[in-house]
Amino acid sequence: MMERSPQVIPPQITDIKARQDFLKLLVERMQQNPIPSASPKFTRDMLHEHS
Repeated sequence: MMERSPQVIPPQITDIKARQDFLKLLVERMQQNPIPSASPKFTRDMLHEHS
């Protein structure tokens, strides 16, 4: 039987200003921590487990 990964549940932010602030911080964090250009490139097969 296959194991299922836990479901990712997005934060429930209903206030528009709070949502904008959250997304701005998220983007800033992503820009401060880029994926290194020397990191390995994964193929489709590498990303899917085969048994």
